[in-house]
Amino acid sequence: MGRLGAAAPPRPFLGRPQELGRAGEHAAAELMRSRGFEVVGAGFRARRGELDLVCVRGRTLYVVEVKTRTSDAFGARSRRSARASVRP
Repeated sequence: MGRLGAAAPPRPFLGRPQELGRAGEHAAAELMRSRGFEVVGAGFRARRGELDLVCVRGRTLYVVEVKTRTSDAFGARSRRSARASVRP
């Protein structure tokens, strides 16, 4: 806690960007598992890019793009979910 009981500001990430990305993908995989998804793949690389997570729940396959940030400078966490990109 910071002064006057306020939460301390987040500390900057001091590692390499790849380490931050891996940490974010690991956290996202744990979140997906906790919500009933089975993570069947991670970090698939291809000529045109990478699939961060591939998950299954029931008969539906989900491809998950993970964006890891160290601050809320570009919007609050609740605004980061891209539900509009979910396709049947």
